[in-house]
Amino acid sequence: MIKNYLASFKGLSNQVWLLALILLVNRSGTMVIPFLSIYMTQSLGLSLQQSGVVLMFFGIGAVIGNYLGGKLADRYGAFPILFSSMFLTGVMFLIMEHVTSYVGLCVAVLLTTVLADIFRPANMKALAEKSLPENRTRSISLIRLSFNLGWAIAPAVGGVAIAWYGYAWLFRLDGATCIAASILILLLLDRKTNVEDKALEQIQDKRNSKTIPMKFWLFLSANFLGMVSFMQIVSALPVFYRAEVGLSEQVIGGLMALNGIFIAVFEMPFVFKYEKRFSAMTMVMWGTVLFAISYFIFNFGSTLLLSIACILMLSIGEILQMPFANAWILSIAPEERIGQYMAYYGISFSLSFIVAPPLGMYLADHLGYLPMWNIMSAIGLIAALAFYMLNREMSFDREKKGGLV
Repeated sequence: MIKNYLASFKGLSNQVWLLALILLVNRSGTMVIPFLSIYMTQSLGLSLQQSGVVLMFFGIGAVIGNYLGGKLADRYGAFPILFSSMFLTGVMFLIMEHVTSYVGLCVAVLLTTVLADIFRPANMKALAEKSLPENRTRSISLIRLSFNLGWAIAPAVGGVAIAWYGYAWLFRLDGATCIAASILILLLLDRKTNVEDKALEQIQDKRNSKTIPMKFWLFLSANFLGMVSFMQIVSALPVFYRAEVGLSEQVIGGLMALNGIFIAVFEMPFVFKYEKRFSAMTMVMWGTVLFAISYFIFNFGSTLLLSIACILMLSIGEILQMPFANAWILSIAPEERIGQYMAYYGISFSLSFIVAPPLGMYLADHLGYLPMWNIMSAIGLIAALAFYMLNREMSFDREKKGGLV
């Protein structure tokens, strides 16, 4: 088992490893987002609906940031965008510590997220340039491994920081790790791209690169619905754990950390074993099904055990859904437009974050948590059905071309 686990890491480029290290440093300080809804309702006294609106600005900022990031990365290359995004995001988190008004938080969250999400398309463009097509799915999983290790560290440390020092330290630690990551980008990453090595591929791709295929737009629509369900993990779910299950911030931080630890341990060997056995869209579909099931289990009670089960199901769903979704997009995107395709993918996430927090909070406030969880489960199942239908439509292409289509 250990031998197979280690084998899943072989063959990846040094630059992909360095990019993963940088993301680990950055994500180890991701403490604001997991606790922001609790901070606003418990510390600042905002209502559920107000906190939902503030979180909605994460989504609006992410739409703008992903769009700009894709354009800028394709035009100027990944490196300058990665550095600028990380450094300026760190500065904004340090500023956010001093913003306590409702309107001020909306503006600060919007600006911070625009700067932070410019990073995402540039990050995927850098990964595509520094990895081989045959190991891109594993390269994506390595990046996600660093992300989830950071996610495992950050909420756990954040919960302790709140208990010992107060909420202000969340913003300071998040800002410091962003700035540290920007310094590592300067020191470690190769500023050159490998695009010239793929010149022939680009010439061939450009013949069809101006038209984005309909299957991609259908995929983004389904992904939007799936993420409306999934994104409750950072909005309604922490508040539910605090208000209904009665968990402390430290325990909630531990549950969020469990999500990151589980994915960090199991995603790479899973992808290594199954990436060639099933189509990417099949994996995406079943991952979305698990998003839906994870919330439905609260029909059986609001207990710590079910809270753990919910996190584990969401984690398995992530392992099935997210690396294969990214790999599928990279498999259909022309090399010279990867930034644009990944920007659109990021926008589908961001639009879901505009809808998910206020919708979840509104439903919880007016109908109660249980009806809200059932509605989120239904939305997840609709998304899974859409992926299933898309997968059937593409079955002929899989037989004809092979690979992750």
